[in-house]
Amino acid sequence: MIAAHAPEMDEELLDRITLAAEELLQRQLEYKHLHSVATANEEAATEKILQLELEIEDLEKDVTNDQTELTYLKLKLRILEIQTLPYVPVPEKDSLSRGIKVWKQDWADVENRFRVRWKRKGPQGAKGKQGCTLSAKYGI
Repeated sequence: MIAAHAPEMDEELLDRITLAAEELLQRQLEYKHLHSVATANEEAATEKILQLELEIEDLEKDVTNDQTELTYLKLKLRILEIQTLPYVPVPEKDSLSRGIKVWKQDWADVENRFRVRWKRKGPQGAKGKQGCTLSAKYGI
């Protein structure tokens, strides 16, 4: 009796194995596709990281240059303050006024460069910077 059902069982078993093999092949194709998508995403992320690192370097250079310029302007202001001491002769007051005007213009130029850079970098580069000015920060 078992021998009589053997060909049917063999055929059914063969059909099940064939179906399982086809399903495994389909899963393999799906995993290859997912792997290629993940690899492409990883490469794009790596490229973005490198781009952001270069941008950070540029911003750090900008900040260093701006800090140097601000230090220069602070020293210039200190010189102007010293010149206003009581022993400064009256005729030099005009020179002092011109110096103060020039200093204020220099300060405004630095602020404008900060604003331009923040606008150039877009919203992500200006986070927390909206409305922030050097004048407000330093009381000038």
